Amino acid sequence: MSDIACIVLAAGLSRRMGGANKLLLQFDDNFLLSRVVTACAAVSQSFL
Repeated sequence: MSDIACIVLAAGLSRRMGGANKLLLQFDDNFLLSRVVTACAAVSQSFL
């Protein structure tokens, strides 16, 4: 693992997405937030 830390920003009103909850948005067979966290975990030991 490298010395990369990931910060996941997951908040807001989702106005540009038509008000849909970004955290619960389906992407492939998973929630978008889960996909982002999985990608961060693949490159970092530390993420928030």
